[in-house]
Amino acid sequence: MPARLPTTTQMKGAFGGKGVVGETTTVFQQLREEEQRGREMRDAQVQDNCSFQWSQTATFDEEAAESGVIVTDWIEFATLRFITKPVFLTGSEWMPQEGEPSVNAERSNLDPTSHLIVPGGAEVVGWKTDERGYYKAAKLVLFAYGSVPSGYKVTVSGLWVGPAIRKA
Repeated sequence: MPARLPTTTQMKGAFGGKGVVGETTTVFQQLREEEQRGREMRDAQVQDNCSFQWSQTATFDEEAAESGVIVTDWIEFATLRFITKPVFLTGSEWMPQEGEPSVNAERSNLDPTSHLIVPGGAEVVGWKTDERGYYKAAKLVLFAYGSVPSGYKVTVSGLWVGPAIRKA
């Protein structure tokens, strides 16, 4: 004769009176809380080679086309705080301009004589720090590497790299 299954009352009395589900849930919650504590401790420690990426379409209106520069708002590094001044790298991506002939996806019909291609860049002109002196934001000047007409657009990207705390 097979052994019978335990009754509900017997199951509720098992595992210190918490029952099987209660004990399993408690163990799972404890593991999850321990994982969360570990993650928070890792995020609060200094880590090498942290990076923050940024990209913006720079549209040179009449005033910007004449001066050649656009001043950005403060670019916040979210929860990242660089403990030393980070290295800043910049680059740009060409965008087809209004009124130019269309370009196919392979760019096989791109003609430098009929498409205006002027690279753009960025220069850090200011840093914002928190109360501990950690770098939390930067202000940039965007520029074109040549003369551009009013309405010229280029995508300028930036990358900040350095030792940082993820959740400062």
